[in-house]
Amino acid sequence: MKVKYYIEKILLFDILIALFIELLKCYISFAEIINFIPDILNLFIIFIVGLSIIKSNKGRVRVDLDIGNVIFMFFIIWVIITCFFPIGTIIDKYRRIRYIIFGFIAYHFAANDVEESFWNKLVKLLFYVQIIHTVLVFYQFFIMKTRADMTNGIFGYLEYNNAAHGLFCIITTIISIEGYLRKKISAGWSFAIISMSCITNAIAEIKAYYVLLAMGIIGAAILNILFDRHNTRLIKLVGFIFCNFIIAYVIIALTIPQNLYAFTSLSNWAQYESYETSRADGLGRLTQISWIYKIEFQNNTIAAILGKGAGYNNSIVVYELGKLFLNFGFIGLVLFLLFIFFGVIRMFLICKKSLKATVSCIMFILIPPMIVVWNTTLNRMSMILFVILAMGSFDIHKRTKGDQVK
Repeated sequence: MKVKYYIEKILLFDILIALFIELLKCYISFAEIINFIPDILNLFIIFIVGLSIIKSNKGRVRVDLDIGNVIFMFFIIWVIITCFFPIGTIIDKYRRIRYIIFGFIAYHFAANDVEESFWNKLVKLLFYVQIIHTVLVFYQFFIMKTRADMTNGIFGYLEYNNAAHGLFCIITTIISIEGYLRKKISAGWSFAIISMSCITNAIAEIKAYYVLLAMGIIGAAILNILFDRHNTRLIKLVGFIFCNFIIAYVIIALTIPQNLYAFTSLSNWAQYESYETSRADGLGRLTQISWIYKIEFQNNTIAAILGKGAGYNNSIVVYELGKLFLNFGFIGLVLFLLFIFFGVIRMFLICKKSLKATVSCIMFILIPPMIVVWNTTLNRMSMILFVILAMGSFDIHKRTKGDQVK
């Protein structure tokens, strides 16, 4: 049985569903059913891997004892334990944990059970999807006349899917940046992907994308300076992205000029955030933890440590940081952040020799601010995000087998 073949195909199919399901729901009334295909496919992965272990390894399976991965496993265990808290229905609990489990499955198998060709196919897939996404954004905005923040290309136009839109573009942009710096991706492809990402996010009014992209550029620049490589390319890249920022600024100025003040200074950004916070009765990006502790946990420290459980209705909380804290308490939040912390360290140690590790390292760094500003980390997009986080781990495992890291 070609276990790796099935794993690769299922991971790619899961990613395609995550990318296109919202668009399909705009045109097909029963497309919601497609959401459950990953459940079946991921169960199939577990089945065929288990069957392979029984047949070839005498029931033994290699366990990666890296501290970050062990913490991730403890996080998953704690998430499952909270399912037994008395709040919520079985359906509510399953809806909350399904993509968390899927993310763990994607992370593990992408790191251990795919070939180099998988990553090449994935990058090509993401780049071609970016082209489709850009065409759809232009079509929706200029032809269909959709509202700016509802113009989300492959992520549809009927719901607010800015977070998924922004995350997808951050992933393709970071891959393009690092691929260009290492001469693994042509300047034409890299610059085209960067431009498409910047323009589509400007049209869709996804301001957080530019903040996260700036952080990603700083991270890439620091890594390049530390490892003393391709600094001429870095200067060209920064100049090109700066030009794209200006273009994006002009687009936003033409479509939603009233929000531009948030970009002019940190104090104005804080003012913008305070407006959003007051509009939500005190629950904003920067007040999630304090608001939930006071309102939802009633200043009860024990309750805040444990959380409400996976089945608690957290629809009032918009961003992932708050949802993590509300469902899984300080225990779950700290475990998740520790996984991110050790992931950064692990990837940093091999960044010099691995393009994939550099991409993973930058994405690990961006997750803390992402969970503050977006709700996209532990939902359907986890099937692509955690595959990208596993990129560097793939090279670590290949090195242990004697393969050369590229």
